Amino acid sequence: MDSQNTVQMNAKKIINIDRANNCALNFYIEGSGPAAVALGKEPVELSHEYYNLFVTENESFKDDAPFLISHEHLLQREMDPDLIRRFSTLSEEALEEICSFPCIFTCKKEHYGQADPDIPIHFGYIRKIKNLRSGVKIYPGYIRFPSVISQLSLHNSLAEFDLWGDASINELDHVHWSIKRLNLMERLLELNLITTDHWEDNQ
Repeated sequence: MDSQNTVQMNAKKIINIDRANNCALNFYIEGSGPAAVALGKEPVELSHEYYNLFVTENESFKDDAPFLISHEHLLQREMDPDLIRRFSTLSEEALEEICSFPCIFTCKKEHYGQADPDIPIHFGYIRKIKNLRSGVKIYPGYIRFPSVISQLSLHNSLAEFDLWGDASINELDHVHWSIKRLNLMERLLELNLITTDHWEDNQ
């Protein structure tokens, strides 16, 4: 394993999130700033097949600051065996593909079986990954939705997001990084956790 392997997404791109009553949602990302709606631009799509789940100890997920996941906590559990074999190598090809997946970022729950309705979950993408001896450093970028989605919503929809466990103990109870075979944005729309209402005036 290379001691320092870096993969970086393009600094300027358009993320297309589709399939909401045939409505396409285009998020224009420039640099490391927050996403904004952009229409009429050719999209570069995030994956519709997989997403990254990052559960950290106590990250604030502000200002696009990087965070570190130790090797013992990454891509080894709560994943389909074929995905572990495919991505846990952290090869250059694997890291490049991982950077195309949308992401959920959250902190682990404070108490087993209890999700905090005041703790938000964050959505976004990976701007850059550095594979270091001490772990993998993730440089996130965020997609900000008008309404905040709480950790409780995720806790109450474990199966819908392909999270392992049940109400008493589940993936939100420990620090780790896993990859799920799921169209994340489509699922958010299906569960009405996000809507297209706030784009209607711009179309």
